[in-house]
Amino acid sequence: MATTEDNWYEDPEEAREAKERRESLRYRLRLFFKGLNNRWYDLVAKYWHRYHIIDVRQDHGPNTRYSGGYCDPCGLMYYACFAILVEFVEEEMFQSFVDWDCEEMRERKEEILALYRWWTVERSLEWQDHYAEGEELEDRLGPIFRFGKARQDGSSEMKFNRDPEWEAHGARWTALEAKEEEMFMRLAKIRTALWT
Repeated sequence: MATTEDNWYEDPEEAREAKERRESLRYRLRLFFKGLNNRWYDLVAKYWHRYHIIDVRQDHGPNTRYSGGYCDPCGLMYYACFAILVEFVEEEMFQSFVDWDCEEMRERKEEILALYRWWTVERSLEWQDHYAEGEELEDRLGPIFRFGKARQDGSSEMKFNRDPEWEAHGARWTALEAKEEEMFMRLAKIRTALWT
């Protein structure tokens, strides 16, 4: 029971309960404001910055762009990973507190920039040359395949042009695909360096 200003509670049990109530109120207020702050951050991150959305639509030249629509999951994963790399280099890399010129980070920086350069410039040129060669071969040798007779089930037989030049063109296609796989693996290896 409270009796004087100097001694709020004469009963130690009553003083302990009052202290517990104050601590409980402080804890609830802290949780409330922390939750309010988290909700505000969630709203800003979701609707303003949109950190949870990866825009895979890209245009790095003819024959290498993806502008939307259906994409197989294997292609979507590939485009998404490189979209994250492009966004990192263009928007975050040099605005961070990371010292990219120190010995430890220099090698990572070079690898990040090599992958970025390959994705945004070199890959486009490689595929552009490949498709131009394919168009030239098609003009000279005819298409790489033709549909044959229709079968009873509605499908068609495909006949491939077995010209050695078409075979070499197909081998270059396979080499370009292998290079893309190699670059994708290199990107996976440096993923931990993509932080600011």
